[in-house]
Amino acid sequence: MRNGSLALVFVLAGAVSHAQTPAAPSGPPPGGLVVGSGNFFSPIVGNLDKAVAFYRDGLGLDVQGAPSNADANPALRDMFGLPDAQLRWQIGRPPAMRTGVEIVEITKAAGKPLERRVQDSGAFMLIVFVRDVDATFARVKALGAPIVTTGGAPIGLPATKPRYRVVVVKDPDGHFVEIVQADQPPDTQAPPTANVIGVRVRLTVDDVDKALALYRDSLGMTVRSIDEFKKDPDVNRMLGLKDGQYRVGMLEVPTTGLVFEVIGFKGVDRRTVRGNIQDPGSTRIQLQVRDVDATIDVLKRHGGSVVSTGGATVNLPGRGGATTKVAIVRDPDNLFLVLLQAAPPAPQVTAQENLGTSEDRIAVEDVMARYVWTVDSLDADGYVSVFTDDAVIDSNGTISKGHAEIRKIVTSLIQRRDDLKAKGLPTSNLYHVISNVRITFPKPGEALHQSYWQTVRRDTDGRMIAAAMGRSEDHLVKRSGKWLIQSRKLTVFTD
Repeated sequence: MRNGSLALVFVLAGAVSHAQTPAAPSGPPPGGLVVGSGNFFSPIVGNLDKAVAFYRDGLGLDVQGAPSNADANPALRDMFGLPDAQLRWQIGRPPAMRTGVEIVEITKAAGKPLERRVQDSGAFMLIVFVRDVDATFARVKALGAPIVTTGGAPIGLPATKPRYRVVVVKDPDGHFVEIVQADQPPDTQAPPTANVIGVRVRLTVDDVDKALALYRDSLGMTVRSIDEFKKDPDVNRMLGLKDGQYRVGMLEVPTTGLVFEVIGFKGVDRRTVRGNIQDPGSTRIQLQVRDVDATIDVLKRHGGSVVSTGGATVNLPGRGGATTKVAIVRDPDNLFLVLLQAAPPAPQVTAQENLGTSEDRIAVEDVMARYVWTVDSLDADGYVSVFTDDAVIDSNGTISKGHAEIRKIVTSLIQRRDDLKAKGLPTSNLYHVISNVRITFPKPGEALHQSYWQTVRRDTDGRMIAAAMGRSEDHLVKRSGKWLIQSRKLTVFTD
């Protein structure tokens, strides 16, 4: 087996499982500027519907609900540096993952389609590990996806004794997607019906050493491996290249386990394609950082530039009047980094805080019980009724504001159930189990409800199994004598 083939594909069973449900590594917290990641691949597209069809119907990512937009969110448009543009987006997630592919359509910004080859700096590739590469390839091919791999079909790596079958294609806007199947399926927390069982990303750079100096030395990503230049005909066929050598540096984003590869080429024609963030073919990735301003300074020293309006940070509004400090920065190889300043640790609730009256505690318990019953029974009206008009739900970074957006959480579940029924597929209904509840009343007329949650569903063999588990934090207010949820934050356990 050629080491070059294995180094590039690197489909180790543990790595795939780790990428599917990222787990925080043991030991001290990260000491660098980058402390985590959000949505790991964000293609800028010319037609949102066509792109969603590729990632949902082709790859098999889970896309729920209607597209979101930034029409009433000038701060978000400023983050993109496009105050007068129109933005629409949807997120496709692999099963059991809290982050995903954030597909963004930008109009009224004079965007021009980009054309990059896999060896051109700025090409950003999504790598998906699947259970069935042939079925996945057939679906994306039927959707008209251009095929990059020489021969126009999945190939074995290495060719002499294949351990992996892989093919590289493009989405409708030219973003590269590598689809990989291992001959020994790895352990994974993805449900048996899921096709996508792992993800990672790969950035083509002009100079691997310079990229490592930025992402490893200055930003604090950890190193898995660094190779020297090598030539492998099998890998060249996979990438659609006739000749040339490649070199890979494999990094890992702290706390999330996301593998971030940088790859450089020589002995093959290369060019620099410099695009703007509104151009279909550009790509973003979200990184959580300890200090946005310090991270911007580092990126500028390495040749990066801020694209957010005014060349400065933006405060995005959140729940309860809180804001998140953000900026988008173009890295030296034309990848757009969405920098999100990590929130400080939440204050610890002490045992001395007011436990409230028995009447208020019972009322809060009833509101939270009605929340669970209404979402599990797909009662959209009842679900909305437990929230204030200005309520905000933060579900692992997906924000729903106000009754209209909150209602869509249930109506999208109803639509998904009906679509599955129409196709003769199991509906995979989820049921919530709440435990370890703690209720405190930090101020008059305000309550804090903290708990662990678990969702269970029926597996294909009829057994009830856990689908996910995490913690929730609900802030309730008393209005006109009635307790209602004003903000709700859900976090999935990843360790």
